[in-house]
Amino acid sequence: MDDNQYRIVAGVDSSHASTTAVEWAARSAAARQGSLRLLHGFSPDQSGFAFGMDTDADAIRTSGERLLARLAAHVHAAHDTVALTTAQSDDYPAKALVRASLAADLVVLGAHGDSQLGLASVGQTATQVASHASVPVTIVRGAPDDPFGRITVGLDPSEDARRALAWAVDEAGRTGAEVLAVHAWQPQDADDPHLRKADWAAYSRQVEDRVQEWIEPQRRAHADVKVQVQVDRANPSKVLTMCSRSSDLVVVGARGSGGFEGLRLGRVSRDLLGHAACSLTIVR
Repeated sequence: MDDNQYRIVAGVDSSHASTTAVEWAARSAAARQGSLRLLHGFSPDQSGFAFGMDTDADAIRTSGERLLARLAAHVHAAHDTVALTTAQSDDYPAKALVRASLAADLVVLGAHGDSQLGLASVGQTATQVASHASVPVTIVRGAPDDPFGRITVGLDPSEDARRALAWAVDEAGRTGAEVLAVHAWQPQDADDPHLRKADWAAYSRQVEDRVQEWIEPQRRAHADVKVQVQVDRANPSKVLTMCSRSSDLVVVGARGSGGFEGLRLGRVSRDLLGHAACSLTIVR
């Protein structure tokens, strides 16, 4: 396998959400001429364990092999040129995927797995992997029947946000989507000097100019991608959640300009994990 090939790892189980995530990962691997690795980890939340079935170690591995073979055939049927491998781990899914991220460029998984707590907005495995993976993570939710053709990216002065912008524009260039770059402002704390600014319109223009400066290098590198800018004085999580209702994908940095040293996921990325209406990519 080419060491320079883009490497995607997809976490899989027997859920419908997992199949949707594998389909997303396969399309991305095909578009990038990259490789795809399907990884299945041990999960005690599978329905068979709940009723005392499939508790023998060999039976568990055989069940995982059948699952991987079925999903591999599903990928090959649609994308027969994708370099595909499969693996299963005795570790819990989140631990296996975080470890696999060390040798990957992107990790992909569904918002929910086999867990019996599927009523939650996002599963425990997705949250843990998004928090601790070494590379960008895409949490896939079901695609709309009619795609919007839009990728929304959240922007702030942080390095993670700049990486998120570059990732979003690159993905848009591959998929033909437009990019909506959103910067929403709220005071960072009680000493924020912008709290004393009376002229929001003037400040908004200054912020938009700054956002345009952040975007300009990406526009030069991807002249074929349409990038629009939206600046709001509002809660960033609420604005991006609203934008997710008319987007195919939302992209954010793992941690914004707030927070503290060592924080793995910032407030906005955590909020979007729970509330985004479309698929979400968290970039670090």
